[in-house]
Order: sequence, then structure tokens, then C-alpha cells
Amino acid sequence: MVDCPGISRIPGALMPRFFLPLSMLVLSTSLVGCPDQGVQAVNAKPEASITSHQEGDEVMEGEVVTFFGVVSDADHQVTSLLASWYLGSEKVCASDVPTADGITSCEATIPAGGDEVILEVIDPKGGSGAASINLDLIPSEDPEANIVTPQAGGAYYADQLIVFEGLVSDAEDEASELEVYWESSLDGVLSVAAQPDAGGVVSGSGYLSQGEHALTLHVQDSTSNTGSDNVVISVGSANTGPSCEVTAPESGAAGEEGAPVTFEALVSDAETPASQLEVTWTSDKDGELGQSSPDSDGTVVFSYSDLSVDTHRVTLKVVDDADAECTSSITYTVGTTPEISISSPVSGMVYSQGAAIPFAVQVSDEQDAESSLDLSWESDLDGVISTQGADSSGLAEFELASLSAGRHTLTVTVTDSDDMSASANRSFTVNEVPTAPTVSLSPDPASSADDLIAAASGSVDPDASGTVTYRYDWFEAGVHTLASTTAVFPASDTTRGLSYRIVVTPNDGDGDGPTGEAELTVGNADPVVATPTITPSSGVSCTSTLTCSATATDGDGDSTSVSYTWSNDTTSASLGSSASVTLSSSTASSGDDIRCTATADDGYGGSGDASATVLVEDCGPSISAVSVSPDPAYAADTLTCSYSGFSDPDGGSDAST
Repeated sequence: MVDCPGISRIPGALMPRFFLPLSMLVLSTSLVGCPDQGVQAVNAKPEASITSHQEGDEVMEGEVVTFFGVVSDADHQVTSLLASWYLGSEKVCASDVPTADGITSCEATIPAGGDEVILEVIDPKGGSGAASINLDLIPSEDPEANIVTPQAGGAYYADQLIVFEGLVSDAEDEASELEVYWESSLDGVLSVAAQPDAGGVVSGSGYLSQGEHALTLHVQDSTSNTGSDNVVISVGSANTGPSCEVTAPESGAAGEEGAPVTFEALVSDAETPASQLEVTWTSDKDGELGQSSPDSDGTVVFSYSDLSVDTHRVTLKVVDDADAECTSSITYTVGTTPEISISSPVSGMVYSQGAAIPFAVQVSDEQDAESSLDLSWESDLDGVISTQGADSSGLAEFELASLSAGRHTLTVTVTDSDDMSASANRSFTVNEVPTAPTVSLSPDPASSADDLIAAASGSVDPDASGTVTYRYDWFEAGVHTLASTTAVFPASDTTRGLSYRIVVTPNDGDGDGPTGEAELTVGNADPVVATPTITPSSGVSCTSTLTCSATATDGDGDSTSVSYTWSNDTTSASLGSSASVTLSSSTASSGDDIRCTATADDGYGGSGDASATVLVEDCGPSISAVSVSPDPAYAADTLTCSYSGFSDPDGGSDAST
């Protein structure tokens, strides 16, 4: 490079970022060397500005966007300039001449990552300028497709029209603007209507060839994003009709009016699953009875209870999904049944085992004579106990004393000549009573201060018809005093010296069994002594006088006498047996517990006691001797007082004065 006087070199860091093609780098020969130092020509750089968008504008990936900009040059006509557009490093619009007013434009599809837009302008002398902005790219979501029909497992045939229905949507585009089409792995793109409505519903119909098809519903949005849904279906050549047979009840069977009759059948179809067949039941007398849904194995069950009184031809009709059908029929007669009512035994009645139980029913029938009707008497415990029939008035009766113990449910069934039957039920009990219980009374011995408690056990119900419970009857001195479901006679109601007997009766819910009993005589109740009171209760020393007092009550209401004894709990020494005691340093020390025990006597051999304690708190110090010297003493002598034998039970130090 030639360094010329008066011309500064441009640092490389400030050079334009765009490099011109070699063909445009045409330099004047006068610039190869140093120019004349007189007149120097300087080329002004062109300028560019993006006007359609601003920094940070949002655009969607894949969207087709038109950009606008304005270019200018101080030295050249704008029509001599060349403008180019870049998205990132990719040139999206080739160099082009702007309009006379400097406007340039570019239509481009926004790629992923193409967030920087650059407008570059070059003048005829190679001068360049540029403008750029950064966009905020919004990712574009794929549209969605969902096939509603046809469905996997459905029955479809080459000779029958197939309905195609789907649902499409897109986060950015309206559903009606999406491009949709159907495609088959066997038949290619299908000529089936696929224009979605505003709700995204795609609906059409068409034919498919025989075979297994992988169907795809395709959808594409305005940014060329795509979505799809798939289903595999099998298309048969042609449909064959279903087969069917009524299997129950047998043709010619009969039933009573209003009673439910259960019709059963077996159905099948070569192409359609049994559970998808349409099944209808009809009567030639009553019309359509109803519809039912077959199980997967072709089993059909239909229950109906409203057939009219008549002989019906009941027909089963089965239709497959191609409207092919088959039928099967039976005859069934609906008639009236005889009537029956039980008058004996009485419902809920309890009869003793071995007693004669009366049985009686009344029967009638619209078609048959009452005496021709068949009767069956059956116990749920003993089975059929009789077949006694009715007389001409419809009355059937007898007695029976050999039924088993227990609760019976009697069922009497009457049947007429058309094999129509009716039944009536009655419950009663043949009771075997529970065994006698073992009974005891406690406490034994008992005083008038004790609640008397009866215990009963061991009663067994032989027929196990119910839970055994007990009734308690109390007798005081032979007189019935209390009947209860509880086993307690309160102490407040007992009297010393009287006898008390408990009689326990077992019951199994149906009857009483033999009783069990126990008896005892109530003895004397001991008096009860309240906690004694010691005074003083605090500040007690080794020389205090203590007084004890207590009260007593007696369960029999007897008068009581109270005596007192004193003891030192700490030394276990006895201190006396009167209501008061005076302590001394030989009988008590600081920290000792002095106990008073009060004992009550009711004069009938009953006694009770209670005690209380008080703490000896402080006994104080002492000295054994005091002397004054000299002795004898004179007026001129100094007198001196002295002492000896200091002691303190509490261990205190000598502070005598």
C-alpha cells in the first residue's frame, strides 16, 4: 500500500462489514499512486433504513413476511444503487434497484433462527451502507388431526359407502383455512371431501378397495407445518347376513300373567362382532317388545313381564351393520295362575316342640276345580311335610306334631292343570328352650356395704335359635324385691343379717328355660374413718403438744367409738394412746414424722382406721451450764460469764450471747 501525504489510512476495525465482489472493486489509476495534492475526490457512502419493522417485533417462524426499506446516496441517483436483503447470513432477496423514491422491498419466509434482518445498499463506486434489526421469533406449532371414523375393528366392505370423519385444529390458523386430505396405504390419496368447517370438523364418504388399509388424515397450516392421525382398518369384499336362534324358553312353554319370562338366543356374523349386532324382539300379539345387546360370544338375554294373556309367536330379528338380517321364532303362552293364602300357622308364632301345630290354606283357580289342584307343603328345615289337597271349597288343613325344633319357613305351592303355580310363605318357630345356668353371688361373705353381684353362665340353647339372655329376680328374706336385666343388687338396699337370693331365668328370644339360683346372708359392715386432723399442723417443735381428732361413719348406721395411738414414724417409737401427746427432746427430733392413727369400732366386731402425720420442723439449740467468776466477787473485780455444753439438733453453729 502506498502512503500518501494528506490522506489518512482507515483502520481495519472501522472498515464496512460487507465485502464487495472483485468485479466491483474498480479503482482509478490515479488512486494507485498518490493523488495530486490539490483536489481530492471522496465518495460518500450510501445509507439504508428498514421501515416496515422495528427492533424486537414479533414474527412467527415459517411465516411469509414482506420487508420494506429506504435507501439514499449523496453522490448518486437512487436508481443507480443496488439493495440486498439478508436474514442472518442467508441472502433472501437478490440485489435489486430501488424505486425512484428509494423504496426497496423483500418477501421472505422466516426460517428458524433467522431473527436478524439486514438491508444492504451499494453505490456504483463500491461504497456500501447497511441497516439491521433483530426480530423476536415465535415458534410455530404443528397442526393436529384426529380420526373419528372409520375406526379400528369396525366392519367395512368394498361394495358399501364408508363415512370418513375427522377433527383438525391449529394454534395459529383458523380451522377452515387448513389444508386437509385423506390417504390410504392401498388406494393412495382419496377423493373424499376434506374441507374442514369453522369447528375443524372434516366429513366425507367414499369407497375403499378390499384389503387392509392404513388410513392417514393429513393436515397442513399456512406455515407448511403438518400433522396427521392414523388408523388401520380391514375392508371385506362383500357382506354376508347374520345367523340367529332362540334357545330358551322351549317353543310351546307357558307362564303366568305378569311373571317375567327370560328369552335367550345365540347370534353370530362372519364380518360383524356379535356385540355390534342389532337385536329386536317382537310378538305377533303385542308388537315390539324391546331390544337387547349381545355379549361378545353372541349370547342374548332378554327379560319381559308384560305379555298379554294369549298364545304368542315371539320373533327374534338380528340386523348387522350392513342391514342384512335373520329371524328366529317360538310360541309362548301366557295364562292366569291359581291363588293361595295361608291362615295357619300364625306368622311369627312360637310353638313348643312336640305340640300339634295346625296347618290351613285357602286356594282357588279360574279354570280348574279347587279339589283338582295339587298342593305341596314344604318346610325349609324338614323338607316336604305334606301333600294334603283342598276340598271343593278350596280349604286344605291338617295338624302335625313332629316338626324339628327351630325357626321354620313354610312354603305352600299350588299348581293347576296348565302347570301354572303360586306359592305363599309363613314363618313360625318350634322352640327348644335353653338349659339352666350356673349362678353365683359375690362377694361371699358380704357386708351391708357391698353391692351384691350375680354371675350366670353355662346356659345353652339346644336349637341355637337365638342368643341366650338372662332375667334376674332378687328375693330379700324370701320376698321378691327386684326384677332386672342387670346382675347387681345395690349395697344401699341391703340390711345386715338378712338373706338375699338371686333367681336367674335364661331366654333364647323365643321362650324361657329352667332357672338357676344362689343365696347368701349379708353380714356386718366395717365403719369408715375419715383422715384425722392433727393440730397444730405446722411449726411443730420437739416440745409441742399435738392433738388428734377424727370422725367415722358406719354402713349399718351403727354408733362408733374412736380411739387414738401416736408413734414416731422416723424412729418407730410409740408415743401414747390418747387424743393428745406432748413431745420432748427424748421422743422427737427435727425432721421426724409424728403419726396419729384413729381407730373406729361399731360394737359389732367391725372396725376401721385412718392415719395422718405431722413434721417436727425445729427443736432449737441448748447449753448445759453457765457460770460467773470470780466467786466470791468484790467491788473491784471484773465479772466474767461463761457457758458449756452447747448443742443443736439441727447442726447449727454456736452463736450464743
